Amino acid sequence: MVKKFVYFVLIQAFAILSLNAQTLQDVTKNGSDTTTGITAASFEAIAPSFFGSSIPGNINLLKGLTINGTMANESQNAITYQSGGGGGAAIVFSRGGSYETRMDFFTNNQPSSGNIIPRLRIGDSGNIGVGTLQPKAALDIGTFINDQKLGIVLGRLSEGNSEGEGTFLGVRGYNTQGSGDIKSFAIEHSFYGEQNSSINFYRGDAKAGGFLGFNTGDNTEKMRITAGGNVGIGISAPGEKLSVNGKIRAKAIKVEINNWPDYVFSPEYTKPSLPELETFITSHGHLPDIPSATEAKENGVDLGDVQAKLLKKIEELTLYLIEKDKELKLQKEQNDYQKGQMELLLKRVEKLEEEMD
Repeated sequence: MVKKFVYFVLIQAFAILSLNAQTLQDVTKNGSDTTTGITAASFEAIAPSFFGSSIPGNINLLKGLTINGTMANESQNAITYQSGGGGGAAIVFSRGGSYETRMDFFTNNQPSSGNIIPRLRIGDSGNIGVGTLQPKAALDIGTFINDQKLGIVLGRLSEGNSEGEGTFLGVRGYNTQGSGDIKSFAIEHSFYGEQNSSINFYRGDAKAGGFLGFNTGDNTEKMRITAGGNVGIGISAPGEKLSVNGKIRAKAIKVEINNWPDYVFSPEYTKPSLPELETFITSHGHLPDIPSATEAKENGVDLGDVQAKLLKKIEELTLYLIEKDKELKLQKEQNDYQKGQMELLLKRVEKLEEEMD
């Protein structure tokens, strides 16, 4: 086995030493990149050729492997591959005028070996570009993924791979043009080929108009964070910092409030009289300062505000009770005095009656 490997290495070394510099052919690019610039090495194999030969170790080369080029300023080296039935690939090593180097990986999906397309670049700064020759980050996926195309798979499970796109966590692209609530991207969980849950990124109508939608269950939106920071649960257009279309259960809720109604107990405060209250209730059907049933149904109620107003009514009611208690005590004193006077008069009458007898 060792002899076979040594034999293979010697043949490869002899092939490399026998290569002459070849003219680099232009590489046709696609997408938004320019069609000028990087060139790949010729697919013509230089003797010795391994076309169709068998290398010790049962390695069959149908066409050949060519290593070509020199490493000088603004030049390229390349490892190119051409299959016997058509189709080609290349790894191009290039250097600019300031010692910056990069590697480009080319493939194609055509019957011919030409027109190979750049698929991946490792730039001189270490940035890796997939689908772009100008990566702007450590990993830049430059392929357009609009029209609901799946662009990146972050993780995949073995279950469900035979159905649709399988079970995975990935990034999907949507629309880039239009107005209104335009969805741009989504980080989604797909289960057995069906979108299960996702975080959706919407562009909105302006640069500062972006918002988020959170989908669960059958991938329908359950929560939204608007451009202004409002959060809606079960509501797509929340008008407050938190809007919930449903019941809420909590251990405690604290409401910060100003103007707590202890001013009712101030000597300067004048509360309405009971007859005035009666007139208002008869006319409006509810207490002063308290929302009516119709208002509460249409607009809801502010918990802190209503709590303060109810406390105000309780404090006013307490003052009414204190006043009534004073009145009752005064009436009791008067009644007790009158009762004593009546008892004295009764005793005098009884005494007069006895004297007359």
